[in-house]
Amino acid sequence: MRISQITVHIAQQNWLALILDFIIVVAGVFLGIQLGNWNAARADDIAFTAALEQLHEEIEANRELVAAYSATYEQRFTIVQNAIEAMQECDAARETEINLALQILRSTPGFYPRMAAVHDLTEDDAMKRLQTPQQRQSIQELRRILERVDEGSGFLEAIPFETPIEQNPLIRYDESGEDTFMPGQLIRDIRLAVPVSEACTDESLKKKFYEYERVSHFTQILANLADTALNEAETSLGL
Repeated sequence: MRISQITVHIAQQNWLALILDFIIVVAGVFLGIQLGNWNAARADDIAFTAALEQLHEEIEANRELVAAYSATYEQRFTIVQNAIEAMQECDAARETEINLALQILRSTPGFYPRMAAVHDLTEDDAMKRLQTPQQRQSIQELRRILERVDEGSGFLEAIPFETPIEQNPLIRYDESGEDTFMPGQLIRDIRLAVPVSEACTDESLKKKFYEYERVSHFTQILANLADTALNEAETSLGL
């Protein structure tokens, strides 16, 4: 309709009406663009708010994961240290404690943080533009620490599989096929294949216990690092 009117005004040489039509068209285009920009900005704001809410949920979930990760290794650390003490004393009466610790040496539970919101907030350009410098720094630092902890826990998790404790000639599988020490987790228990008096003199076996003791210590460092980063991010971002 507006184009036909412009054609008529040109034919009639009605320049004032033509100018008014031109202004109306330009204004309409401008308003349309502005409305589109406003809708896009509003959508970005909504997505950013949702991402921050999701980040808060992730922080809470990761805090629980860190607590479970730390508690698991605290328990394992105690079991392994008891076995080390039994080995040092060559105490045959504590063979059950040593066999329990042998199951522990076979695996190291990993730490798998939730990172979806962190990735969105550090990779999406629209969301990064909506962040204040402080927010951007806090979120990026949280990602850096969580990735570092995840990488470290992954490294520790692989250690028992590099030289499995089952390869030691002083260790045997339980022929009954029952996993009575850690039911449902390791399929088949392993045990000392020789008396404690002989096992306690084997340096390669004792090193395995010391190695795991060290691994357990590092897991606590990683857990503390992650927990501190989560707390600082939550405080800094006001979540």
